[in-house]
Amino acid sequence: MNHQSAALVATGKCEDCFFVNVRPAAENDNRRWIGFLSNSKHIAAHHHPEPVPSKLGSQLKGDIIEVVQKDSTKTADDLSKGIGLGYIPISASPVAANKDIFRQFVAA
Repeated sequence: MNHQSAALVATGKCEDCFFVNVRPAAENDNRRWIGFLSNSKHIAAHHHPEPVPSKLGSQLKGDIIEVVQKDSTKTADDLSKGIGLGYIPISASPVAANKDIFRQFVAA
């Protein structure tokens, strides 16, 4: 898990399951991986919330492109606030919380 405050979700008793912690041989390398092995019918599953998506939805992306085509003076900041869209982008996609995502749509 990459985030220290990510909450775990109880999924029930786990029998005949083994978690394997893997780390690089170099002592100064802090990377860690967790593996899952089972000698029964258990399958691996996430026990934490999934990460936030990294791409805008196609509807929101299309709306942004339409607004920029109608008014090329719109800035990334305008788009992130929903100016010209009629709605606030973050209400349509959590990816819109990152204002940098809008820079790809505006003229440099």
